[in-house]
Amino acid sequence: MTHSFTTRGFLLLPLVLLCITHVHSATQPPVVEAPGVPRAGKKIALEPLEITWPEGALGRQVRSDFRRLFTRPFQLRGREWFLPAELAAGAVAAYAVRDEVREEIQEDQSGSRSDFLQDVRILGKGGFVPALAVGLAIIGSARDSPREKQTALLLIESFAGSAVYAAIGSTVLAAERPQDGDSVTFMDTDGHGVSLDTALAASLIAPLERAYFRPRPGESGVRKFWRRSGRGLLYFLPGLVALQRLDQDKHWLPDVYLGYVTGLLVGRTLVAGYEKGRVEVEVSAAGIRMRF
Repeated sequence: MTHSFTTRGFLLLPLVLLCITHVHSATQPPVVEAPGVPRAGKKIALEPLEITWPEGALGRQVRSDFRRLFTRPFQLRGREWFLPAELAAGAVAAYAVRDEVREEIQEDQSGSRSDFLQDVRILGKGGFVPALAVGLAIIGSARDSPREKQTALLLIESFAGSAVYAAIGSTVLAAERPQDGDSVTFMDTDGHGVSLDTALAASLIAPLERAYFRPRPGESGVRKFWRRSGRGLLYFLPGLVALQRLDQDKHWLPDVYLGYVTGLLVGRTLVAGYEKGRVEVEVSAAGIRMRF
């Protein structure tokens, strides 16, 4: 078997790019111009957020975040409805070519590629994102760094939300694994219509992008280059997890497409909620203050 990809083997890339573009635009908070506020499109410095871990206040913040996450799909207005329509169109397109893509990838399969992708799959394992969040929380506490603390919280929320939405999606679209069959049924608890591994890997994109890979005003060209490179890698790695699921014949193309979209959209929805303004929470003297 050869190790090369033909044009059909790259059909996953434009589909992922489509979902990235429209998920980004649809989950950004609306811009309201006011005196003294820069126009949309102009880079502005992000105000650092002060966060520590209070008893009680953290629970309220998490409940608020998850309330937003699970009610947002029912609050779409006007042009926001283009997003689910476009994502559905992408899924239909992926379904139309799923047999060709599966055949192409399986024919090009090689041991070295499979081994490499298996190593990358750690991003989609159940313990990776929580372990990363714990590490950032420890660093944030040791350095009293609000950025790491908030990123840790967003990672855990994005991870959990992506897992829930992936489970719901796999129940609604209960696809068989390619090695077992090609049927797709509705409302079956034994389905695999949304790749959980891909969703969990993609769940880390938005929190890490917001914290570390956005442009900063006044930065040198070198710093901007590394931020942009890191951002590209951040989007690329979950795509490799998606490819690993295809390579191992565990999912169809629509499954990994929907998994990527799920993780990315969940993360962006949570991040958008944090960017609409500060929320201040205070607890008793025995606790610690937390400010968003």
